Amino acid sequence: MNLDIKLHKQDLPDDLKLGNSVSLDCEMGGLNVNRDLLHLVQISTGNSDAHIIQLNRSNYKAPNLVKLLQDKSIKKIFHFARADLAFISRYLKTEVQNIDCTKIKSKLNWHPVIEFNDGVKKMMTEIEKQMVGLPLYADEIETIFADKFGPLGVEVSTTAYDGIPENTITANGFFDETELEFDEESINIELELVFNNEDHPCTINNKDWTFLKHQITQTLEHEMIRRDQANKRIDMDGEKPMPLYYDGMTEEQKKIVYLSDPDEIDAYANDVALDLLKHYTYMDAYTRLREYKKIRQDESPIFCDYVDTFGWNSEVVHLIVKKALKRLET
Repeated sequence: MNLDIKLHKQDLPDDLKLGNSVSLDCEMGGLNVNRDLLHLVQISTGNSDAHIIQLNRSNYKAPNLVKLLQDKSIKKIFHFARADLAFISRYLKTEVQNIDCTKIKSKLNWHPVIEFNDGVKKMMTEIEKQMVGLPLYADEIETIFADKFGPLGVEVSTTAYDGIPENTITANGFFDETELEFDEESINIELELVFNNEDHPCTINNKDWTFLKHQITQTLEHEMIRRDQANKRIDMDGEKPMPLYYDGMTEEQKKIVYLSDPDEIDAYANDVALDLLKHYTYMDAYTRLREYKKIRQDESPIFCDYVDTFGWNSEVVHLIVKKALKRLET
């Protein structure tokens, strides 16, 4: 097979047409985006060709390459896009549009948690259209959520608590591992919607919906991760050691036992990643986690709670950071 390889100095030619789908790969001097340089960008249409752009590292001016990267009509296929996109953003000062990542796709094909999470996000988009800005009673809202989440195996219930403001809803999630032993086919996750008053209509505005959407997504992903861990133990015919609570333990001591449970660390690491994605792109959230001592309370209350409980340099906090980074890589 003959390969058509072309080397371009600094930029792509003005008249080059590459079609509506290309594969891209970057060559860097290392993996530290704040220290290492971007040297080459390689592009292929998949037709035994390769266009290698040798960038000018003194100014990184490559308008034709940038135009291609920004073109939404052209799909850019990466493998493990995170590193390539970080270097492109830093050195070429642009954000790539219409991205496909083969590494993420390979994980989506088998990862039940990600499949469940995608279903939750899709349902939340549909629920938004049915309830935001409309005066609805608790039982009407419960029915909307139950209709959407029922096929995902989520049971929905409501309760009242006058400690929250009117026209707002908060959410709690529950998963009982012992139920899974008797009914492996169901999700065994309960979503509890909390209202100020179940007998009065509730009108959710766009701002409160944004908060509720994040909270429900985070809550259900948290419980689904715990369920996935329980399923794996069943497949391996293993048992989870229960957290050890002793008579006379203070609430703070019980909290330490609970937060250091391996299942909760996995689930809360996912929560931390979702918190940061409210404020940052995937690339920026990843960078923020690498500099985790800069994370603020308003960015991730959960992470700051772990820090307050265990300390910056504790093994538990380091594990949360490691698992949250892994979550952002997928």
